[in-house]
Amino acid sequence: MKKRQLLSIMMAIVMAVSVFGTTMPASNVEAASRVKKISMSKTPAKVEVGKRITLKVSKKPKKAKGKLIWKSSNLKVARVSQKGVVKGIKPGKVKITVKLKSGKKMLSASRRVIVEKKKTKTVKKSTVKISELKVKEQQISLDEGKVHQMEVTIKPSNATNKKVEYSSSDQDVATVSKDGVITAIAQGSCTITAKAADGSGCFVSSEVTVTKKERPRAIITQDAEVDDQDSLIHILLYSNEIDIQGIVQGSSSIHWIGVPGIVTPETANGSYEKPYRWPGTSWMMNYLDAYAKVYPNLKKHDKTYPTPKYLKSVTKIGNIGYEGEMDNSTDGSNLIKKALLDNDERTLYLMAWGGPNTIARALKDVENEYKGTKNWENIRNKIIKKVVITACMEQDNTYKTYISEEWPEIKFVSCVQMSSYAYGWGRMPEDESKATLKGDWMLKNLLRGHGALLDKYVTWGDGTYLEGELPENQFGTDDNLMETWWGAKFMGTHDRYDFLSEGDSPTFFLLLDSGLRSLEDLTYGGFSGRYALNTTKKNSKGQQLNYWSPEKDIYVNADGTKTTTESSWKYIDDIQNDFAARADWCVKDYKNANHAPKITVKEGTDIQAEAGEQIKLHAVTTDPDNDYVRVKWSIYEDACTYTNTENIKLKGAASDVVSFKIPDDIKSGDEIHFIAQAKDDGEHTLTHYQQVIVHIK
Repeated sequence: MKKRQLLSIMMAIVMAVSVFGTTMPASNVEAASRVKKISMSKTPAKVEVGKRITLKVSKKPKKAKGKLIWKSSNLKVARVSQKGVVKGIKPGKVKITVKLKSGKKMLSASRRVIVEKKKTKTVKKSTVKISELKVKEQQISLDEGKVHQMEVTIKPSNATNKKVEYSSSDQDVATVSKDGVITAIAQGSCTITAKAADGSGCFVSSEVTVTKKERPRAIITQDAEVDDQDSLIHILLYSNEIDIQGIVQGSSSIHWIGVPGIVTPETANGSYEKPYRWPGTSWMMNYLDAYAKVYPNLKKHDKTYPTPKYLKSVTKIGNIGYEGEMDNSTDGSNLIKKALLDNDERTLYLMAWGGPNTIARALKDVENEYKGTKNWENIRNKIIKKVVITACMEQDNTYKTYISEEWPEIKFVSCVQMSSYAYGWGRMPEDESKATLKGDWMLKNLLRGHGALLDKYVTWGDGTYLEGELPENQFGTDDNLMETWWGAKFMGTHDRYDFLSEGDSPTFFLLLDSGLRSLEDLTYGGFSGRYALNTTKKNSKGQQLNYWSPEKDIYVNADGTKTTTESSWKYIDDIQNDFAARADWCVKDYKNANHAPKITVKEGTDIQAEAGEQIKLHAVTTDPDNDYVRVKWSIYEDACTYTNTENIKLKGAASDVVSFKIPDDIKSGDEIHFIAQAKDDGEHTLTHYQQVIVHIK
C-alpha cells in the first residue's frame, strides 16, 4: 500500500513539470558564457633575472571561461608560460601579451615587464672593533719645515673600520694631515694623536719636538739690567733666525739678589748679603707674555717664530746670589750643562750679557763629573770645539779665575761696542746712524703703536720706573738725568725718548742673516763689529787665551773726512731700520710691512785670482715685496790683508755689475774684501749684504 502511494506522488510531480516548465535553446546558453573583455594592470611589473612572477588577467564577466594564450615580445629578455608565469632572462624591458578567443572575436591585453639585474645577497658580517693602536716612534724630532709620516699599527688586523683620525695639540708647532703626515712648523713641542674612528676609544700619541738646526744656536745669560731687557726685546724679534735654547738670569758686578752671611770684598759695589740693583726675576715671563700677544702677527711674516710656550720652557734662573757666585748648580747652569754635553755639532754661542758666572758653573759641573774619567779628554775637547762665549765685557771675575784657568782654549769674544749701541752713543759722529737713535725717530718707528712687546722698550725719559734700580739710574722717570746723568760729561746729554742702551746686543748681531761673514771668521767684520785675537791675554799659568777683542774701523764722515770708530758704527742705521721693520711685523699684515731684500753674487763669495787679472762680478737681487733695490759696491779696507787698496779702481760701483783689476803689487796669500750692498726703497729702506773675498793665488 505504501509503495503504491509513493509511486503516485512521483508521477504527479513529473506531470507538473512537463505542464508548467520551459526548455532554453542551446545557442542561447553558449552566448551567455562568452568572455566580453580581458585586461591586465597598466603598472609595469618587475622581476629579477632568474626569478619568476605570475601575471594576473581580469575577465568580464568574471565567471566566463576561455583559453588564454600568452606571448613575450622578446624571448631574450623574458619568457612566459601558458599559465602566465614570466621568467626574467636578462636585464631589459619586454611586453607580455595575453589573448583569448571569444566567439568570432579575439580579445587581448598586455603588460610591460621590467627585468632587473640579479641582486647580490649581502651577508652581514659581525663588526670587529679596534682594540689597540701602536706607533713606531713615540718621540719624533724634526727640523722646521721638514715632514714625517706617522706610522700607526692597528690591532686586530681584521678590524672592520681601520680609519684613523689625526690631530695636533699645537698647530703653531706642527700640523698633521688626514693621512698622518706631520709637518714641522716652528720651534717647540706638541703631541700628535691618532684616534680610532670606529668609536672604540683607542688612541695613541707621539711627542713631536721641532728644532731649528739650520740656524745658529745660542743661550742667553743676562743680569736683568735695563739694557739687557731692551736687548731681550730686540732678540725676540729675530728669534725666527736664531735657535734660542735658553734665557737664563744670572748676576754681575752690579746686579745680584744677595746671600745672607756671605762675606763681601772691599772692591764690591754693594753688600753681597742684600739685593743690589735687583729687579727680581718675574720680568722675564712678563716679557714673554708680551711676546705672546704679538706672536700671532709675527707668524704672518715668518711662521718659524718659536712659540711663547717653548721660550718659557727654556727660561731659567741661574746663579744670582752675588757677583761671581757659582756656589751650586742651578736650573740655569743645568740647562747650559745639558747643551755642553749634547751631540749637536753646531757652534754653541753662550751669550754673557751680565757676568759669565752661570756659564762657569755649568763648565765646573762638567769638570766635577767627568775629570779623571776615561771620557774626560773627549768631552773636554768636544766642548772646547763647539763653545763660543760672546760677552759684553767681563762683568764678574769668573772668566779670569775659572774659565781662563781651566778652559783657556774656549773662544771668548769681548763684544764691546759701547759707543755705538750702548750708553756712549752720544759721542759718535752726526750721521744717518746717529739719527736713528734720537727720540723723534725712536718714537715714530719703535715706541708708538707697535704692540705689547715694544711697549716695554725703555728709552730716556719715557716714564718707566725701573724696579730695584738706584735713583741715579732711573733714566725713565727722573727727567733731570737727561742732563745730569753720570755719563753726561763724556757721553753727552739726551732728549726724551732718545735711545738708552743695548750694550749686550752685539753679542747676537753676528748671528743674524746680514750677508756679512763674521760668523765665519771674526776678522771679516759685521754687524757686531770686527775682532782680532788678543795675543796679550794669558792666564796665570802663562797659557795663551783664545780671547778676541774688538778692532776699530776707518769711518768716512759726512764731510768726506776720515776717522776711526768702533767697527759696528757704520751699520747702526741698517740695524735700527731693520729693527723698526720687525716692530712693524708686530702689528701689520705682510703686505703692509717691509721685508729685507736679498743679494747674491753670481761668481760666488770666494774667488781665486792672480795679480793683474781683470775681474767682473755680477750681483743678483730679489725683494719679497717687489721693491726697487739699489746695489752699491765698496772695498772693506779694514778687513783686507792687502793694504794698498787705493790701487783698486771699481768700475760700476753703483750698479749690479762691478769690474776691477787686481793690482800688480799684490802678493800671494793676500785677501781683498768687497761688500755688495742691496738697499730697497720700501719703508725703513732695508739692507742686505754680500761679502766677497778675492784670494790671491
